[in-house]
Amino acid sequence: MIVSPSIASGDPLRLADEIALCDECFDAMHLDVADGVAVRGISFGLRACVAACELSRSSSRSIHLEVNDPLAYVDDLRRCDATELFVQTDNLANPVGTLRELRAAGLGMAVGANVSNLDVGRAYFDVLLEEGGLVLVGTTAHDDPAQVCRRDMLELAAQLAGDGREVWVDGGITPDLLAPLAEQGIHAAVLGRAVFGDRARARQLAHQWRNG
Repeated sequence: MIVSPSIASGDPLRLADEIALCDECFDAMHLDVADGVAVRGISFGLRACVAACELSRSSSRSIHLEVNDPLAYVDDLRRCDATELFVQTDNLANPVGTLRELRAAGLGMAVGANVSNLDVGRAYFDVLLEEGGLVLVGTTAHDDPAQVCRRDMLELAAQLAGDGREVWVDGGITPDLLAPLAEQGIHAAVLGRAVFGDRARARQLAHQWRNG
């Protein structure tokens, strides 16, 4: 299972160093693009993503698009040397149509839905899953300031993985959850605070994960 550090949890004034840490320890990095509308807070823009993907040597360079108008970013995304793109769907008027358009846009990366607890039970949800492809399951609620991992969303992720899907999980994932997630067939787990802030701890986590 891939452990993909979320750069948004790193030091914004030392992005090159944080990317180097991702390359060295995890061979993966995750970039959040938030516009402050779809979710609270504004993170990286696409220019930063282009630069980060150019600098990174990691095999997995994923982008998480948390914006109100994903299709407005198509031209910028084409310039990103990313390997995966996940699109937040719970805020979109036409989630299925948006996902189809992005997949047809020739972005040069795998495109998947980011589903949250708000998507579950909505009329489009089953159709969205039937579209296939990789999926990022948000394992916390947007409005939870503590960002506590939700058991129901972990169960959804395990169910989708059991159906043979490439499933990523993101939100409140702690190191003690990694082994159980891997056993359930989860493809990748996004970690933020568990990696950044203590470089020695990050290297120890990477060593323990690689060596069991």
